[in-house]
Amino acid sequence: MAEMDKKVRRKLAQMGGKLISKDQQTKKLKALGKNSGNNLSSGFFENLRISLDEDKSSGILVKIDLALDIIKINIKLSKGHKNFDIDEYKLDKEFIFNIKTKYQSTGIKPLNKELKAINKIFNKHKRITKLLSDK
Repeated sequence: MAEMDKKVRRKLAQMGGKLISKDQQTKKLKALGKNSGNNLSSGFFENLRISLDEDKSSGILVKIDLALDIIKINIKLSKGHKNFDIDEYKLDKEFIFNIKTKYQSTGIKPLNKELKAINKIFNKHKRITKLLSDK
């Protein structure tokens, strides 16, 4: 019987310790929530949504990387040609790179107008690549 009491007491002590640590975590989260206002909960839900949409977002990064790659190829191929504006290509690359960096650092999906602009730039550079590679 005494041995059984020791096991029960040990188990109760473990459970009590876990409850105390959870209570401390709850108090810390409440304090953090009061200090940061509603931003904590909205940030939490935003991060949750982003993690759930991670598969969808990886497709966006693949498309952005593809656009950056084709622009880099065009910059290399157009060197030495007077009819191709390398500075414009560098601006296109910078624009898309900024969108990619913002997306990777914040996790917020690019706006539809930004995605349309990326698509337009990609299509333009696809045609340019075709012109340059045919020569």
